[in-house]
Amino acid sequence: MMTAADFLIPGQYILQALDGDLLPAPAKEGLRARIAAAGQSLDRLGQAEGRAPLRWLVESLAAPTPAAAAEFAWRFGADVRLTSHGGLSMLLMASTTVREAIGALRFLPLLTNQVSARLVEEIGGGGFLLIEAHTSDALLAAMPIYYAAAAMRRLIRMVTGREPVIVTHIPGPQPAFLQTIDPTLWRFQAAVAGIEFCRGELDQACLFADPVAFHATEQACASELPGVLQGLDLVQRVRRLLDDREHYPDLAEVAASLHRSRSTLKRQLAQAGSSFTQLLADSRRQRAIAALLAGQLSVQQIAERLGYSDQANFTHAFKKWTGVTPAAFSRASRAGR
Repeated sequence: MMTAADFLIPGQYILQALDGDLLPAPAKEGLRARIAAAGQSLDRLGQAEGRAPLRWLVESLAAPTPAAAAEFAWRFGADVRLTSHGGLSMLLMASTTVREAIGALRFLPLLTNQVSARLVEEIGGGGFLLIEAHTSDALLAAMPIYYAAAAMRRLIRMVTGREPVIVTHIPGPQPAFLQTIDPTLWRFQAAVAGIEFCRGELDQACLFADPVAFHATEQACASELPGVLQGLDLVQRVRRLLDDREHYPDLAEVAASLHRSRSTLKRQLAQAGSSFTQLLADSRRQRAIAALLAGQLSVQQIAERLGYSDQANFTHAFKKWTGVTPAAFSRASRAGR
């Protein structure tokens, strides 16, 4: 039986695993048994609204370790398919530019309840796509960024007809299965997980552009999204409100958006093991790092966008998060390039 705590993915991914070569025959049989035990069917999983727990795939691995899960996700993403199944897939196919396609990832909650992705500072044709898995399970947390690293490269290649100029940032060490990968395509032990788009990459034209279909699908996804977000837990809903605003709202604004009083929101977040202060700091930290990696804004501009009263306060906070000043971090990231 699936629960609200399950890390859900589109059922099509389960069908792809059963149809592909990444899992041996016994593992596929075990996967089919899990589907049947949950009262699911292949037909239901294949429908647009079909969802399944990601743990089904993890439990199918011969050695379910973070390293094995990461490698499976990488190889699974490298085989991603471009179809018209679902609104987000249609948006990717109909996009006119890479920027438009990446921007469509704001609708990712329509596919999964535990991963968020947002493009930060895409000024001048470059930018940084932050990717965050909202789970404390080490096995599951390793998978989204490795899947995205392979899938993003393949999808951009399919929709533009050219090799993309992107760099994947991984918070952990370099895994053994990527030892032969071109090191210029990766940054390991990174401060945040995500994909860096080099200057001009987001402006690349897509081969299958269909503005009419894109606009219609975008409107349909936008109308569906609020209902899906209502189903997220409180911590995730607060994260969304913080991440989706150009300027950060305060506690009173967030509480009003969630139809709660300030005291009720503080109490409910504490019961969930979190706090508004913690979520705000985490969102600011990630957005600050992504903005510095994108390299389009000055430290002063970033401080203003993050709602700091002056650059000194921002510098103090950033040094507390990372151990270095924003200027030092920016210099190190440029040297890494």
